[in-house]
Amino acid sequence: YLGLSFVRSAKNVKDLKGILKKKAPHIGVIAKIEKPEALDEIDEIIAVSDAVMVARGDLGIEMPFDKIPLIQRRILHLCRMTGTPTITATQMMESMVHSARPTRAEASDIAMAVWEGTDAVMLSEETSIGQNPAKAVQAMARIAEEAEEEMSDRITPERKSDANELQAQVMSFAAGVLADELGAKAVVTPTRTGKSALFVSSTRPCTQVIAPTENEQTARRMTLYWGVRPIKMPHFNTVDELLRYAENMALKSKFIKKGDKIVITSGAHGREDDILRLVEVRDV
Repeated sequence: YLGLSFVRSAKNVKDLKGILKKKAPHIGVIAKIEKPEALDEIDEIIAVSDAVMVARGDLGIEMPFDKIPLIQRRILHLCRMTGTPTITATQMMESMVHSARPTRAEASDIAMAVWEGTDAVMLSEETSIGQNPAKAVQAMARIAEEAEEEMSDRITPERKSDANELQAQVMSFAAGVLADELGAKAVVTPTRTGKSALFVSSTRPCTQVIAPTENEQTARRMTLYWGVRPIKMPHFNTVDELLRYAENMALKSKFIKKGDKIVITSGAHGREDDILRLVEVRDV
């Protein structure tokens, strides 16, 4: 990804994507929301961005501090509804630049960001110039994992206008429901572009999402998606190969063992070959 600072309009993002399309089309653009002008066009900015960062440091300088929590909540909600990955950043554990443990307020800040739907939380000074960078990462991870034990109710993102995307979106939502209701250990979503994994992630299923892909660049991009564990898989040509590789990759993740139930979903081969299956993992 390439982070674009001080975004003021959707045109800023479009201009950068136009440059990248010619030189490096695989690179996604993260719109960093740091200017008040961006809020006037936030829906349009989200629509053209590959991810959005709520950069609270500079935003807090540009706007009254009492407005920041509401702005953060609004942006995270809009992004969840559109299936756009988000990063909440700046001053999340600032006390740990010098201290060995976070404050209670910082712990609550991280938990609230998780409950509001952020895909990622980010450290800055804490790990760049802090005295306890490893402890800061460990503390943030512990707080986030604890918060995820009490996630908010599942949401239904806005319906996609494209018919093929809508079908993949609905199947991804169904995969999460199926996994949760039938006690599957994971949703396994083989993908070439990462879109099906993003659709599953945006519904926040209670289970792990394993995303095998043959594309190295797609695997890297998916590391930003909430709950998604990307795994590199071999090239496949048929649906049978896809299903075999999906089970194999699930076992290789070491999160799944023989006998576990998994839900396999994929919309990578066109509407006639969309897959949604509940299977018991065997030796493959």
